[in-house]
Amino acid sequence: MDVIRFTNLSKVYKLPGKGDNTVIALKSATLDNSQEFYPIKKGEFVMVRGPSGGGKTTLLNLIGTIDSSSSGELYILDHEITKKSSDAFLSKLRL
Repeated sequence: MDVIRFTNLSKVYKLPGKGDNTVIALKSATLDNSQEFYPIKKGEFVMVRGPSGGGKTTLLNLIGTIDSSSSGELYILDHEITKKSSDAFLSKLRL
């Protein structure tokens, strides 16, 4: 069973003010069997590394269900995590 799996996970922040000012914090990250990087399995040790500003913290916030993605699919323990996921479910999942 996959513990963490995601496809085309993205997070975009809209900045207040004039126009369509946005910041792309995470762009189309994928951990999937069809890609080079496979989903995280139970008991595996993984690390997230990359350049400053590369989206590491944003990715960890999405996986930790602290924040919700702008697009893409996130599965934790085979449960899809969406903006509609209840707070009670997410709290229980974090425990």
